[in-house]
Amino acid sequence: MVGLFGTLGTASSGLNASDIGLQTAANNISNAGTEGYSRQRVNLHTKLPYTLAGVGSIGTGVKVDGVKRDVSDYIRQQIRVATSKQASATQRSTTLGNLEDILNEPSDNGVINQLANLSKAWTSVANDPEMTTTKSVVLEHASSFVDAIHNMASSITDLKNTTVNGVAQAALDFNKKLETLNELNTQIYNSYAIGETPNTLLDSRDQVLKELAGLADISTVTDEYNRVSVYLGENPKAENVVLDSATKQVNNLSVVSASQAGKSSVIVDGDITGKQVELTGDYPAGTLLILKQNANGAYSISKEAQVTEGDLGGYQDALAEINSAMTELNNFTNTIVKTINLVYNSNGTTSPGKAGLYDGFFTLATDSQNPAVDFAVNKNLLANPALLKTGTTAASGDSSIATAIVAAFAATIPTDGSDASVLAAYDPASLRFKTNTSGSTYATCFNNIVTTNGIAKQKADNTQAAQDTLLNSLNQQDQSVSGVSINEEMADVIRYQNAFQANARMMQVVADCLDTLINKTGV
Repeated sequence: MVGLFGTLGTASSGLNASDIGLQTAANNISNAGTEGYSRQRVNLHTKLPYTLAGVGSIGTGVKVDGVKRDVSDYIRQQIRVATSKQASATQRSTTLGNLEDILNEPSDNGVINQLANLSKAWTSVANDPEMTTTKSVVLEHASSFVDAIHNMASSITDLKNTTVNGVAQAALDFNKKLETLNELNTQIYNSYAIGETPNTLLDSRDQVLKELAGLADISTVTDEYNRVSVYLGENPKAENVVLDSATKQVNNLSVVSASQAGKSSVIVDGDITGKQVELTGDYPAGTLLILKQNANGAYSISKEAQVTEGDLGGYQDALAEINSAMTELNNFTNTIVKTINLVYNSNGTTSPGKAGLYDGFFTLATDSQNPAVDFAVNKNLLANPALLKTGTTAASGDSSIATAIVAAFAATIPTDGSDASVLAAYDPASLRFKTNTSGSTYATCFNNIVTTNGIAKQKADNTQAAQDTLLNSLNQQDQSVSGVSINEEMADVIRYQNAFQANARMMQVVADCLDTLINKTGV
């Protein structure tokens, strides 16, 4: 537009741009402490000029080309990856720390010390096999040892159940966040469809993605409308999709609570207050599954969901460590029960065979799946300590069995707890176990369990510390790009304020000129 009205339009565009700039700066300042908020900037472009014959191009003012977020998608993706690894290490470290407390070593009342006390008690019996008092002491220490192992096994089982419940809670949280993200996808799509840029919705989307990454290792794919599809794992493979932005399909995670005889009890959608279903398939407790439901409402297993990072990945690793510790404790218990029973039942000529492994000084069911829970001191001996055998014969002073049991505490024998290993290592003529280079003593066997857990705990701690440092660095980088600087915003406020005042003054000048032109000329 030519003339004063053109000048008025130019000043008006500057006034409008300054107003939007001030509003944006005010919004940034008010959200300086809001988690997940990304700083917004006004994009200004020069409007197309018009050409005046004989003069050339004349400017027509400024155009506001949207309010955009300051965001580095690369940094935010790296933050999600680091968040997943940090959450996994933290969860694993916490659970392994609990397991370390259960193992309770080194300690004055720990298993290793109790083994030493039991060995000393048997030594006293070997030195004076006729004294009933020393036999009572053996049974007392044996009972204390049994109680310690029972309590340990019970605590490990409780820890496992707590961890499985943690998996269910994390899965439920994951599912709810997927639903939230699905709703955000719809709102973002609707905004872009009408030409708007939904900055607040995009911030909310990024925040939900970060929270999802804290629960599981995820990868994402963004379409042209900024809707996000979510996949489990580092690579977006179609079979691992848990949220399809185009179809709005959400594949919820469900959790196996227990399994037996080829059947698994499954907590549907991770909701422990909701229903559980029994499905065909022998999956370990804590396994994540994706279910499908038919028209009649019946559930079946679609696939197993593989998660390696985040809280869920950390729980999975912790469950593996817990199961391993329980297996090792059962093998340790099996070894002690069977080796001591084998010596106790011997007559000095032939081995009592497999039957003699399960009943003697200790008792254990032959079909026991958890020896650490099931074994006990022979109740007949507890009722009458005088019945405790000390030798292979009834001769007075025969302490051959007691002496051999003392020797068993120092022997290096196989510690897998199997019947075959124990029988193969035993020499019934000498009542001794053959030296095995790959074996270990009772104390060393248990110490290995403690050491293995300690190494795993230290590794998890080191990983957590490294990821904490990395995540700190990435968050600082993200803040340098997307964070609100009050000083910068105040500088923008002053800049836009001055521009607003200048453009307002320009409009006043035009108004004065128009007044002169209209009212004071042509008289």
